[in-house]
Amino acid sequence: MPVGSCRIAPLSTVLDQEAWRQQKNESLSSTTTLATQRVAYVTLLHSSEDYVCGAIALAQSIRQSGSRHDMILLHDHSITNRFCIGLSLAGWKLRLVERIRSPFSVKDSYNEWNYSKLRVWQVTDYDKLVFIDADFIIAKNVDYLFSYPQLSAAGNSRVLFNSGVMVMHLHNII
Repeated sequence: MPVGSCRIAPLSTVLDQEAWRQQKNESLSSTTTLATQRVAYVTLLHSSEDYVCGAIALAQSIRQSGSRHDMILLHDHSITNRFCIGLSLAGWKLRLVERIRSPFSVKDSYNEWNYSKLRVWQVTDYDKLVFIDADFIIAKNVDYLFSYPQLSAAGNSRVLFNSGVMVMHLHNII
């Protein structure tokens, strides 16, 4: 997105607040297992504000897909209060985290702080999380991902997986 193109749509234009509250209070899912679990979408912003617009677009796409699950955004001190307010207005529940440097990265490289994704494991007040990178857009409802097993992700090779979208069951992992 070009600099300055990020505009926050008022919540009322995305979804009527009262209708959202009523739908959220309805059953989380038709499956008994999901209805008894506390689940949320989560993303992470660290090192710069470059992906703030993407995180806002992600939040709006999750809501427009029909999902009513909680949305948590982990962020470090590089995200200023001005942007935190916008992210909160977009529907994210914000949590401040310390970033983690990858010991294998080059200083100032794009992946220098990618180990910060490990902070997702500290979100222990939920049973299951669907992590989505802040540069994704949800085209249709993906709430079914909450029914996936303990740790699920797309494979990149026989030994690596893509961490852009992950399902994480935070309890009962051996």
